[in-house]
Amino acid sequence: MSIHNIKVRLNLDKEADARAYQILCNSEKSMSKFVIAAVNAYGGYLSAQEEKEQFLFAVNDSLRKTLQEMFGAAILGTPTLKNPNAIPIPGSKQQEQSGEMADDFLKNFL
Repeated sequence: MSIHNIKVRLNLDKEADARAYQILCNSEKSMSKFVIAAVNAYGGYLSAQEEKEQFLFAVNDSLRKTLQEMFGAAILGTPTLKNPNAIPIPGSKQQEQSGEMADDFLKNFL
């Protein structure tokens, strides 16, 4: 059996940390089981978002290739779309929205 320990430091002077601490203390589950469930649920949410983005990117790329075949040189100069949502840039609005969605998710977990 392989058991790993992690340490989480909560600053109770910060509202979000204090709220997380209260949630953990008032949970009917053990802290470990609660954290495991929350992390796995959040990780599943991220995987679903990534899959959706990859699917949309694949559809977009397929449409571009089909249009290129149909109209040939007329659209040959059209730039290829890149996947701008693949990795959020630290401090970007996308990363902030991702954090807000995670907070909303965790609030609804209870």
